[in-house]
Amino acid sequence: MTANLPAGFEALEPFAANWAGRTAADRAALRGAYPRAERAAFHAACTPLIEGGRKQLDAKPLRNLDEGERCLLDLFLNYAHISTSPS
Repeated sequence: MTANLPAGFEALEPFAANWAGRTAADRAALRGAYPRAERAAFHAACTPLIEGGRKQLDAKPLRNLDEGERCLLDLFLNYAHISTSPS
């Protein structure tokens, strides 16, 4: 996925193409494809942005998200799995 993320989330642009799986199966495959160090780098980049991103995404109905916001949501869904999974 190569969507432009919303303003304020530029730090996640390097991860957008590789970590924004659209489905749960896509996200599981992505998580399994990368070594621990790359999962940790993705997690570290997302962590400070989660709260602001959640508020921004919650402000709109899911069907009204633009492509960049949908990409951000997909990144955050993968982040949620990485955050709760054992290394």
